[in-house]
Amino acid sequence: MFTLKLFRRQNGQLSKKIIVAHHIQVMEIGQNKRTLEIWVFRSEAGGDYDTYYVGEKEDGMDVLSSFNHWGWGLLENGEGNTTEHFRPAGYG
Repeated sequence: MFTLKLFRRQNGQLSKKIIVAHHIQVMEIGQNKRTLEIWVFRSEAGGDYDTYYVGEKEDGMDVLSSFNHWGWGLLENGEGNTTEHFRPAGYG
């Protein structure tokens, strides 16, 4: 099991969302490839997943909303160690 932690700043306030996941799948999307689409699977079966986005919102990305669009994220393994960082391409 993994824990996905998503973060964003809005109006000077830090918001976060914590999701328990069996596994995830990450894809670069958008013309400039500066947005990550993250599928969060809750079980091994693979059919039940939620979609979140991390990074820049480009024109035409109507699927991104204040509910599923985040600034950056971390993936932690079962021991609580960070295994992956998710952030916009421009952050280096």
